[in-house]
Amino acid sequence: MNEGLYGFSRINSGGAQGSLISRVEFDYSGVYRIPDNASFLTVWAVGGGGGGGGGARAANDITATGGGAGSMGGRVCFAPDLPVEHFGGRGQDIVVAIGAGGLGGAGGTTNGSNGSSGSIGNNTLLLLPSGKTLLTALGSASNASAGTTTTGGAAASSLRVFFHYLVTGTVSANGILSNTGTNGGLSTKGSDNNVSTVVACGGTGGGGLSTSAAFTGGRQGLASVPDTENLLTTRLVTGNYIMEGGAIGSNGVTAVEMIGSSPYSCGFGGTGGGSGRTQNAGNGGNGYRGGGGGGGGASAANFTAGTGGRGGNGYVLIEAYR
Repeated sequence: MNEGLYGFSRINSGGAQGSLISRVEFDYSGVYRIPDNASFLTVWAVGGGGGGGGGARAANDITATGGGAGSMGGRVCFAPDLPVEHFGGRGQDIVVAIGAGGLGGAGGTTNGSNGSSGSIGNNTLLLLPSGKTLLTALGSASNASAGTTTTGGAAASSLRVFFHYLVTGTVSANGILSNTGTNGGLSTKGSDNNVSTVVACGGTGGGGLSTSAAFTGGRQGLASVPDTENLLTTRLVTGNYIMEGGAIGSNGVTAVEMIGSSPYSCGFGGTGGGSGRTQNAGNGGNGYRGGGGGGGGASAANFTAGTGGRGGNGYVLIEAYR
């Protein structure tokens, strides 16, 4: 069996079930009609990413304060080579409902106050017009924690989901206390079925605040070397970052990049906002195509703490084969 790139049989293999008829992408909800000459469909669906956590606001000028965590990305449902009868047959309309990304948590609003956690992303669904659900790609699994006056926000964890193949959401980066926000990287392969995760990337952490300095948000990047466990994936290493974190007092970067060159791809998470000591802190960047929002930066007393970035909305790719 041709495992293809990332361990999925369809990817880069040309498919096992005849020639490609059409490839349709959905970034917004809509209706897909199965072609009259199609025999099989392959569906790649991504749930909405979660919103990043908000940064905290220090109680006074000598208090260290935590930045918000980035949120995990939405999870993927990959359904390759299913007969069109599974979806209602040729000519059937399918409702594509794209899951909205979660909102970022607000930063602390008064001196000595914590930020708010981001909200989770929503599920992406394929349904019949009758309302029957055909396929679900789950949104982000858990909230990205906010920064507090004593610690950085805790990264949202991932959960696994099965539908023919195991795929996971990526764990996002922690917020940080008294330091630069933590960096983010690509996901690593799932432990079951030896399947790599090629899923929406988590956001990076917001910058923290020390008693004497402000810091930048975490960076988001690609690796310059292969992952030692799977030579077809990459991991984060020093250098070669694709998106910088927010500078001191500046917003994180909103993601517009895709992970990988395969048609079956997902978006990056936004980067964390920089903290602010003599200025307002930066907000986290938004995620893209299921990527998680970046964490908001921490602020000094009497300045505005950063709000977490919004999670990227979900995404659907449907391929029809003869």
